[in-house]
Amino acid sequence: DAMIAGDIGGVYTIGDLGFMKDFRIGVSVLNLGKTFSKTAVAGIYEGDGFYPNIVTLKAGVAAILFRNEIFDIAYAFDLSLPSCLNLIADASLQFSLKDMIVLSVSEKMNIREMAAGKVYMIPAIGLNFKFSFDFGSSNYMKKNGWEQSEFNVYSAYKNINTTVTAASLGLDFMLGMKDTTP
Repeated sequence: DAMIAGDIGGVYTIGDLGFMKDFRIGVSVLNLGKTFSKTAVAGIYEGDGFYPNIVTLKAGVAAILFRNEIFDIAYAFDLSLPSCLNLIADASLQFSLKDMIVLSVSEKMNIREMAAGKVYMIPAIGLNFKFSFDFGSSNYMKKNGWEQSEFNVYSAYKNINTTVTAASLGLDFMLGMKDTTP
């Protein structure tokens, strides 16, 4: 089988809102397109094997709760409506040291899984390291606007249930400054 899908969404940055810094609101529509046909993988109910749900509406907020020169604490909260047949809430906290080391702890509550008695409240944990490079003396890098770049190493761990554990490792190399202004 094959799947082709796309997502569409947007983020609106409000800025400072009371004690919260960099307050953002996001809305998206996920999994637009052709999904996989029924698979042999069992879902939470017998015979339930469709993955992923087509047309998932998602909305969320995020902000920095505390910031000083050394340490940041941020949060994010999302609500998802997969196929308008379920409600999933995601919440996460991020602890950042000098914007170089980030520890994330997040949890998901799936109403459909809770109703079926399939609840595993074990948070996911992520650890990220960010390294910045300044290539200011290189004419080629300066000519292309890449004199300041970043290299990120991402890792995450989640015990999904009693028999499944997920672990990941990722690398990003971003050339140039991050553009947050549309």
